Amino acid sequence: MRCPSCAAPLPKGKVLCRYCGSTTDVDFRTKSVGSPTPPESPRPCAACGKPMDSLNVGSEDEPFFIERCPGCLGLFFDTHELEAVIDREIPPAQVIDHRVLARLAEHNGEPVRYRKCPVCRNMMNRINYGQSSGVIADRCRDHGVYLDAGELRRIQAWVRAGGRLDAAQKATEAAKRTTCEIAMALRGDRDQFSEDAGESTGASRGLVSVFKWIVRHALD
Repeated sequence: MRCPSCAAPLPKGKVLCRYCGSTTDVDFRTKSVGSPTPPESPRPCAACGKPMDSLNVGSEDEPFFIERCPGCLGLFFDTHELEAVIDREIPPAQVIDHRVLARLAEHNGEPVRYRKCPVCRNMMNRINYGQSSGVIADRCRDHGVYLDAGELRRIQAWVRAGGRLDAAQKATEAAKRTTCEIAMALRGDRDQFSEDAGESTGASRGLVSVFKWIVRHALD
């Protein structure tokens, strides 16, 4: 990724240009701010603890809010809001760019850190967004997803390169393999049952023959 202001190369996973000082984070400054439905009180940033700003990234008729830290530029999305933003900005991909996906899937090697949810203050789970995007997001099962600065752009690039389509194809292939494995296991059990039943039948026939021989000689 390059700086949109001076075209200088950016360090991987960073949003601040060390040459001109501009940021490449998603620009929400043109979005309307202010609505009757922001959080009742500022939520603390999951990364640095500073109070986050509430930004209306919806429309005037249908507003919804995300929280953005003015310090570290981290973002917090309530449940389903991240997908809504992505769906609005990125059209569905028709082809898969495996080269781009492979590059995006590489992790930055950053230290593992568990963070508290800005809403409930419980520890969030670390997830690889979309299972293969390479973006390790922090998710609270009940309240939403926290992204570090720059991670929203990486997710958008992953979606644009066909990441969702690739993940859906892999899920379908995995389901087919599981179905085949189950079918093979069931067929193997059935064959084993038939073999065991055949052995049992053969043993029963042998006992019947012995019984007939004893009866015949007893009558003689």
